[in-house]
Amino acid sequence: MISSVCGRASAFGSGGCKGTEGRHRVLCVGLHVHGDVIGAGVPVRPRAIREFVDGAVRDDRVGVVTEELGSAVSFNQVLRTMGGSLGSAISGAALAAHLAGDGHPTSEGISLALLLAVIGCIAVLVALIIDNITGRARPCM
Repeated sequence: MISSVCGRASAFGSGGCKGTEGRHRVLCVGLHVHGDVIGAGVPVRPRAIREFVDGAVRDDRVGVVTEELGSAVSFNQVLRTMGGSLGSAISGAALAAHLAGDGHPTSEGISLALLLAVIGCIAVLVALIIDNITGRARPCM
């Protein structure tokens, strides 16, 4: 099973999965599943934004007016791209700070990069939970 998943990930261009052993194989599977989950959420975002817009109009909440839906979706894309760039830069810095003599990242560097990613995901999850619990509408500018 793991071999087929890593082979599939390698076929999609991740490259280094074939022939990997042990922890690196688990990392390969984890990255592949992570990519699948992120990819599955991308087509849903515009609909979620549209439903937020429609709900805001129906419930008299502060939201994005229907005429501004395109701008809201575009702004979401800009923020998503900026977040991905920032996350890549942080991971790259962690890996670059922990290089072995041959120029490859050490296992400590890889673990640190993954730990930073997990901390970022947990921080976002906590922020979303707090926002959902408070449930107050905010004006969109």
